[in-house]
Amino acid sequence: MSHNILHQNLSKVFGIDGLSLEEQAAFLSEIGDVVFQSSLVRLVSTLSEEQQVALEQYLDSEPEPEVLLAHLLEHYKTFENIIAEVVASFKDDALKVLGANDAPIQVVE
Repeated sequence: MSHNILHQNLSKVFGIDGLSLEEQAAFLSEIGDVVFQSSLVRLVSTLSEEQQVALEQYLDSEPEPEVLLAHLLEHYKTFENIIAEVVASFKDDALKVLGANDAPIQVVE
C-alpha cells in the first residue's frame, strides 16, 4: 500500500497523541517554526540579490506571521512547493529515524 507522506499523520510516531492539547500545540508549533524557517532559507537561496534585499526589507518590518505567510505565498509562487518539499523531507526523515518506515512511502514532488 502506497502512502502520500504529506497526508501521513505522525502523531503516534512522535508519541504526542498521549500529550495534553497544550503540549501537542507547543510541539507542533516548534515543528512548524522549523519547517517555516527551512522553507524560507530555501526560498532565499533561489532569489536574485535584488529580490533578497526586497524580502529582507519586508521581513525587517516584522509582519504578523499570518500576514508574512500570505505575502510569501502571493509574491513567491514557488514558496508553496518549497514548503511541501520541506514537510515531505521532514516526515520522511522522521519516519526513518524513528524506525516507523514499515510501509512504502511515496514522496510528493
